[in-house]
Amino acid sequence: MYVISDYYKASRDVIAFVAGYYEKLFLAELLDQKISIQKWDVCHPRVVPKRLNPDMINMDVDYFVFLHSNDNMWSQNIYQLAHEYSHVVMGCYPNNERLEWISESLCESASIHLLRIANVFFERYSPRYAGANQKYLDDLLSERPTLDFQGIYYFIRDNMEYLECDAIESNVDGRPRNDTIGKYWVGFINVNTNGWKAIRHFSSSKIIETDRFHFLSSWFNCCVNEDERMFVRSVAETIIGKADFIKLV
Repeated sequence: MYVISDYYKASRDVIAFVAGYYEKLFLAELLDQKISIQKWDVCHPRVVPKRLNPDMINMDVDYFVFLHSNDNMWSQNIYQLAHEYSHVVMGCYPNNERLEWISESLCESASIHLLRIANVFFERYSPRYAGANQKYLDDLLSERPTLDFQGIYYFIRDNMEYLECDAIESNVDGRPRNDTIGKYWVGFINVNTNGWKAIRHFSSSKIIETDRFHFLSSWFNCCVNEDERMFVRSVAETIIGKADFIKLV
């Protein structure tokens, strides 16, 4: 269940589109969660979970989702909300900061995926805006390189130290590393949306967060069907390579 701040009057249907998409795909994970979607004026969106914030113990809300975008910025609302909703599905895990870049890059992939399918929504809801949404998506994708498998594997390998030390790229303008990885990984969501449900296992007690190898192996072992295993395998192979992934599982 979610509630939307009164600030977002013009965007209520757009926000409902994103929330509804997640509720349909991640029904069990979101069914009993109370999510409050708010506007704030800090320079970036954020999700605040009750489990990490003792001040929320007595509040009738499980997650605050704070958006930085304005009411009339529909595409940016979709972009930000999809990112933060993905964190909610993950339970705001992993806890190990050296693994957070994986969740951040997956959240970027989710944002791109939702913008892509939003074109169908806008063709019904506001046909005149569909072109603007596509332009927003095209501009976003044009900011990062288009890599093949070998390219993304070496990109991740060469940037691993930075990824693990600064998952949110706090000292960089934008998030070029996460965005580049997310641009590649969104292909896995687009062709295997059911497998994308594997992100719900991030909060499983069976996940081992000691390092990326144990994390990927335990994540794969949490999967409950072949679609999820295929999704995790696709992500893992870009991180540690195909040969090492075979050894891992």
